[in-house]
Amino acid sequence: MRSLDDWVTLTLAVVLTLTFSVVLLLWARILIARVGQRRLADGRGPARPPTTPLFLAPDADPALQRGLGIAALRAAAVGDPVNVLQPRRRRREARTELRAWLSGEAEEWVIGTDVRQQLRSMLRKGLGSHSEVISPPLRHLEEVLRQRQRAGPELWHHVLDEFAVANGLLLTERDLLHRLAEDTKEAESQLRASGVLGVEDQVPSVLAVDWASSVHAVRTGLCAAWIDEADAAEYVRRAGDLVAARYPAWRVVVAALLLPDLVADNRMTVDWGIEVARVLLDEPASPWQTPLIAPWSPADDAHPPA
Repeated sequence: MRSLDDWVTLTLAVVLTLTFSVVLLLWARILIARVGQRRLADGRGPARPPTTPLFLAPDADPALQRGLGIAALRAAAVGDPVNVLQPRRRRREARTELRAWLSGEAEEWVIGTDVRQQLRSMLRKGLGSHSEVISPPLRHLEEVLRQRQRAGPELWHHVLDEFAVANGLLLTERDLLHRLAEDTKEAESQLRASGVLGVEDQVPSVLAVDWASSVHAVRTGLCAAWIDEADAAEYVRRAGDLVAARYPAWRVVVAALLLPDLVADNRMTVDWGIEVARVLLDEPASPWQTPLIAPWSPADDAHPPA
C-alpha cells in the first residue's frame, strides 16, 4: 500500500508534467504566430508553395474575379483556390495569421484588442481612403515609377534629380532612386524575356502589391469568421475596381507584383511567381481571364463597407 509520501511525490510529478506540457504548447503557439506574420507580410506563403494553382467552379461576378485576380499569387502560395471567395484554410490558423499580422509581432499583442475592428479599419484604409498611399517598404520604388509615368523614360533620371532637390533628399537617397530606376529597367527586361510582360509594357505602379495584401487579408478574415461573406465580397470588388483603374492588362499586374522581388534579387520567389503566372494567364478558369475594364476612376467618391 502506498504511503502518503508516495502519493505526494506522484501528485507533484503529474503537476510538473502538465505544467511542462502547457509551457511547450504556449511556446509552439508563439512560434507559429511569428511564422504566420512573416509569411503573410512578405507574401511567401509556405516554405515550398505549390506551383499548380487550385481552381474551382469560378464565381460569375466579373468585379469579384478582378479582385480575386489581384491576390491570385497570394492564394496559390498558401494553397487556396484562386477563383472563389471562400478560402480553404483552418479557422484557427487564419486567426493566428491575422493576429500576428495586425500586431506586428505576436508577443506585442495586447489582450482585449478588438481584432475585428482593427482588421476592418485596416481594410477601409487600404482599399478606401489610403488606397493610393504606398506602404513604406515600397515608397522609393513607387516614386521612381511615378516619376517615369510623369516624364517618360527619356527624362526619367532628370526628373528624379528634380524630385530629390525639391524634397531635400540626401545624396544617398538620391542615388538610391537612380539605382532603383536602373534595376527596374533590368527587371522589366527579364520579365519580357520570360514572356510575362509585353514588349511595349511598363510597370506604372507597385500599388498592386499592397492591394494584393489587403485582398489576402479579406479572405483570411472570412476564413477566420471575422468578416462576413457579403462584406468580404464588397472589399474584394473594390480591389478589383482599383486594379482595373490603374493597370491596362493582367500581364502588367503580374509584373508589378513581381517587380519588388526582382529588384531585391529574391530569385526563388520570382521564379516561382513566373511559373505560377504562366498557368494563371492560360487557364480558362483563372480570374486573369476577366478583362480589366475600369468602371470608375480612383478619384470617384467610392467607399468600401464600414
